[in-house]
Amino acid sequence: MERQQINTARTDKNTPVTEAEMRCAGITRVPADVFRYREYKYTNLKDAMAQAKRDADAKQS
Repeated sequence: MERQQINTARTDKNTPVTEAEMRCAGITRVPADVFRYREYKYTNLKDAMAQAKRDADAKQS
């Protein structure tokens, strides 16, 4: 399969990319979970839980 050259130069950097542009480039949108702990955001639940445990352990010390 031959790769197609795509013009990615945009005249207005604030103009959002359209679904049609994404489709043309072969880009798909995938929903992703985000876990919030305090002011932080984590994409991995284990990382969020580890930080919460560290904070709880620090409070008990």
